[in-house]
Amino acid sequence: MHRSAGFRHGPLHVGVFVASACLVSACFDVARPPRLDASPPHDALGPPFVLSIAALDARGQRRSLDAIPRMPTLQVRTSAPLSGDPEPVMLLRGRDDDALREDLAAAPLRGPTLARVVEVTRSTDDDGLRLQPTSVLEPGEELLVVVGAWGRDPSGRALGMSLVQRVRVDGQGSGGARAVDAWPPDGAAAVSPSLRFAALRFDGPVEGLARGVWLEDAEGHRLGGVAQPARCEALGWTRGACAVLVPDDDLRPATRHALRVGAPLVDATGAPVPAFAAHFTTAAETDTEAPRLTPTTCAVDEQSLEGLCVRAEDTRLVVRLSAGEAARVQARTGLVRTSAVAPRGEATLELAPLPPDTPCDVVLEATDAGGNTLRVSLAVRTTEPLATLSITEIRADPAGPEPRQEFVELENHGTAWVELEGFHLADAASSIGDPVVGPHRIAPGARLLLVPSDFDPDDTGPGGRDAPTPPGTTLVRMDRALGNAGLSNAGEPLFLRDPEGRRVSSAPATPAPREGWCTVRTSADPRTGAAAGFDYAPGGVCSPGR
Repeated sequence: MHRSAGFRHGPLHVGVFVASACLVSACFDVARPPRLDASPPHDALGPPFVLSIAALDARGQRRSLDAIPRMPTLQVRTSAPLSGDPEPVMLLRGRDDDALREDLAAAPLRGPTLARVVEVTRSTDDDGLRLQPTSVLEPGEELLVVVGAWGRDPSGRALGMSLVQRVRVDGQGSGGARAVDAWPPDGAAAVSPSLRFAALRFDGPVEGLARGVWLEDAEGHRLGGVAQPARCEALGWTRGACAVLVPDDDLRPATRHALRVGAPLVDATGAPVPAFAAHFTTAAETDTEAPRLTPTTCAVDEQSLEGLCVRAEDTRLVVRLSAGEAARVQARTGLVRTSAVAPRGEATLELAPLPPDTPCDVVLEATDAGGNTLRVSLAVRTTEPLATLSITEIRADPAGPEPRQEFVELENHGTAWVELEGFHLADAASSIGDPVVGPHRIAPGARLLLVPSDFDPDDTGPGGRDAPTPPGTTLVRMDRALGNAGLSNAGEPLFLRDPEGRRVSSAPATPAPREGWCTVRTSADPRTGAAAGFDYAPGGVCSPGR
C-alpha cells in the first residue's frame, strides 16, 4: 500500500489515488499551502480528496504535527467541502489500528470508535475546515485526525477512501499551560489570616501574571497584591512555571477566599490559560503554632524516628511524614537537599545521591501557610552497597489462567553475580513477603522471571495473546502464587527485599493492569516505585526475559 506525507489510505481507484497522493506531497513541500481557489478545477480531478492537514497555535503559527499545542486549531484542506452523517472529518483519541480503518470505510461508526471522538468546534474559511477541541489536550497525548470514506462533495461524489493522520500533543512545556497546583491548596481550612504568600504552579510557561492571577474574598472582590514569577524549587515544587502573590494586608478571618487564574493570562502559544480557582478558608485568628506530626505506620523496611518513617539505602535516604495541616517541607543533609509541597500534610522526600555506609545528620522543616516552622533533626546512616536487582516488567493480568501465568521480571543491572536465595517479594509495605527458596544466581545484565510454582512457559493463552517465554529464560518458581493469592488486577505495589529485609527495588500500583498487557519500568532509576516510573509496555506487548 502506497503511503504519502504521513497519511494512511484505504482502497482507492489507482488513477485517483496517484493524483491525490501527488497533491498531498506538493502541499507539504511549501511553507503555506495554496488557497482552495487556486486548486485545479475539481471536475478535472474526479472524486474529492484531501490536500493537507496542518496544526496552528493561537497566534496562527504553524506547528509540527508531532508537537501540536494543547489548544490547537487543526486545519484540514480538501479539494471540495465534505459533508456526511456523521461528520466525515473528526478528531479521535488513541492510536491507529486495523479495526479503526475498517470502521472508517463506511458509516455508521461502531461504538468503540464513537467513544474515541474528541468534541470539537467546527468552522470554515478560505483555507478549509478548522477543528478546535473544546477542552485542553493532555501533554504527550496521541490523537488522530481522520476522514471517513463516506464524505461527499456538494455534487454527491464520495471520497471513496479513508484517511488517518497521527498527531501528538507537545509534551515539553511549549505546547500550552494550565494551573496544576496551588498554595494554599484547594480546600484548605484554618489558613492563617496572616498569609505569607499565595503561589501557583503551571505546567508550562505563562504570560500576563500581574493581571491574570489574583486573590479574591467571598464576595468576589479582588484583594491587593501583584503576582510575580518565582522559582518552583524555592516553593517546594520540582518543575513547571511558578508564581507568587504576596497580599498587601492580612486576610479577613473566618472567611472563604479564592486564588484565581483568568484572562489576560496566556500560555506560550498565545492561547488563554484555562480558568482555575483554589478555594480556602481562613481561621478565626492568626495561627502562631508550627505544624505537628501525626502518627504514621512505617513499612517493615523503614525506621520510626522522631515521628517520621525513614528508609536508608546505599545512595539515598527516604523520609516519609504526615503533618496535621498543609505544609511546605524540606530536608537537607550536607550539600544535598530536597523539598516538596504537602497539600494534605503527607510527603515523601528523597535525599540523593549520598555515599554508602556513611553517617548523615538530617534536618527536616515543615512550614505552614502562616510561616510557622517545625524543625526535626535526625541521625541516620546509609547502608553498604545493596544488591543490583530491579523489578523491570510485570504481567499481573494474563490472558491465560490466573494466577498461574503471572510473572515479575527482575534484571541484574550491576557488574557482579547476585545470589537470590533469601530475597523476598511482597505486595504490601507492611509485609516482608514470600521468600525465594533454593540456590538461584543471576548474571550481570541478565533477566529472570519470578513465577508461581505451576507457571507454564509454553502457554500463550487464548489466541496466543500472552507473549511466549523464550526457552533460555530462567524461571524462579515461588509459592503457588505471587503475592497474596496472586497479583491484583486492580493494581498493587510490589517490593523486592534482600535477606536483611532491605528494599532493593519496588514498583507502583499504577498503571492499572490490562488483560494480556505488561507494565514496564520507564525510569532510569532501577529502585524507585514512584508512579511515574512505570508505564504500559509499547502496545501492551510483554517481553519476558528480553
